[in-house]
Amino acid sequence: MRRRTVAIGAKTVMYYVETPIETIRERVVGRNDNLTKDSFEISREMLEKYLTYWQPPSEDEDYILASELE
Repeated sequence: MRRRTVAIGAKTVMYYVETPIETIRERVVGRNDNLTKDSFEISREMLEKYLTYWQPPSEDEDYILASELE
């Protein structure tokens, strides 16, 4: 995606919201309890599989930490 935006002369900005994994799990449960017609359930198994691939951005990825915004 970044290459595409650079190719058209746009600037990319990545915002990172640092959230504990347990909070993510709780929010997914709450989301599943209130699904809209345009959304789908995320099972515990699906979330856990996703989380095995998750890693926070590294220092060289040029991101903005949301908690540091004014």
